[in-house]
Amino acid sequence: MNSYYKTGSWGSSNRVDPARYQFNASFSHFTEDFVRGDHDFKFGAEFERSANKLQFGYTGPNHTAYWDYYGEPYLACQYEGYVTDTRYTRLEAFAQDAWQVTKRLNINAGLRFSQNWGTVTGVPGVVYNTSRLAPRFGFSFDLLGDRTTVLKAHYGQFTEGTLRIFFEYRRRLMSSPRRPRWRPRRAGSTNRGAWERAAACRLMAA
Repeated sequence: MNSYYKTGSWGSSNRVDPARYQFNASFSHFTEDFVRGDHDFKFGAEFERSANKLQFGYTGPNHTAYWDYYGEPYLACQYEGYVTDTRYTRLEAFAQDAWQVTKRLNINAGLRFSQNWGTVTGVPGVVYNTSRLAPRFGFSFDLLGDRTTVLKAHYGQFTEGTLRIFFEYRRRLMSSPRRPRWRPRRAGSTNRGAWERAAACRLMAA
């Protein structure tokens, strides 16, 4: 990758090895004239187990990126990269009821429970743990009784899916970045210049 300010053999590699196993089950039951009206009950559960391994680093035999400054060597960053290895478990259960109270009024109510665990290889115990109880409620009402004008409303709480980035940084198997800096040629000298050691290259936090 070259431009007017960056030259040299530079590139990066990124590899992701995901895996996911999921199980869903649900059943429903319809009953007439039960507690004032018809009810359509539904219950279910979901289980997910995911794994993700992420590798990143600079390419090339020396794993080095080079930067030039106005056509002269300026900075080199040597970085072999890092590896993250995470596991994620999700367990959810829900119950809901579609209730026809009258011919004009329908009510939908439900409740969902979510539990999430996250682990990282090399770190003991669970590093990420969340749970939530989310209600859902809605209704529809036939205002005129002829199904031409219906009032509808709904309220619900929903949870975004858990991502590995939420907890994968708890541990990274990574190399120590190094940043040599170019010492330019002095005026009147025939020495072309040389690389010298500089501060650590802090591209990623350990």
